[in-house]
Amino acid sequence: MHPIGMCGEVWNHTNWLIRITDNWGGVNDSRTWHWLNPGQSGHDENGIGLKDVDGFYIPTNCKYTTLDTPYGILIQGPGWIKIHDWQWVDITRMEC
Repeated sequence: MHPIGMCGEVWNHTNWLIRITDNWGGVNDSRTWHWLNPGQSGHDENGIGLKDVDGFYIPTNCKYTTLDTPYGILIQGPGWIKIHDWQWVDITRMEC
C-alpha cells in the first residue's frame, strides 16, 4: 500500500486542509505546524517534505475517519492525535 520507513506518516484523503506537526513535544507551538492540502502527505512523495510526522490535529466538534496501520479503521477526535514511529495514517473522512 504506502511505503513506510522508521518514521510516522500521514496522508490527507479529504477535501479539507489538515494540520500536522513534526514535533510532538511542541504541538502548542505554531512554528511546529504544517498544513496538508487534499491529496498530500507529510513525506516527500506528493508531500511537503517532512522526515517524520508526529501528530495531526482534529478541530473541536469534528471527527476524522482514519485507516491506520497497525490499528485499522478508527474514528478519532477532537484534539491532537499522536503518530508513532512505524505508523502511517490515511485520513479518509472529516465530519464537523
